[in-house]
Amino acid sequence: MLIREFGIIIEGVPIICINYHKTGEREVDFACKGAVISSIMKFAENVIEPVESFESNKYHILFKRDKIRTKSNKKAQMIIYTVLDKKEDFSKKLKKKIIGKMDNILNEFMSQYSGYDYSETSQFAGFVNVIDHHIGSSTKTLDDKVSSIFFD
Repeated sequence: MLIREFGIIIEGVPIICINYHKTGEREVDFACKGAVISSIMKFAENVIEPVESFESNKYHILFKRDKIRTKSNKKAQMIIYTVLDKKEDFSKKLKKKIIGKMDNILNEFMSQYSGYDYSETSQFAGFVNVIDHHIGSSTKTLDDKVSSIFFD
């Protein structure tokens, strides 16, 4: 399992977007990506039911949602997502494990940043270290892992 991307979106605004490995030929603007993900989630919620994952030809995309308190004491929609390589053997057990890590990240973000003004995204840059702590080894290719054993 290789995690290619991880992100946190609040009210359609990408707060954190970490690209560990490219997912396509073109770079996609973070703001556009946040808007698209929020729109897809809202569409799925209105048409079917809340969605926790999507699948494409190449990737699995997992989501977790919650509400976070803003500076003005209102509740804002928060989405965290991760993009993984698609594997035929992507089991329910593996999905549950990844969702568990996403829950940990979501809860830690909410405990640290509840009540903030989310329009200034640079204040959340330090949280990338927390994300890396939870999912760091899953962002490395096999070559990266072997290299770190012999050359670090």
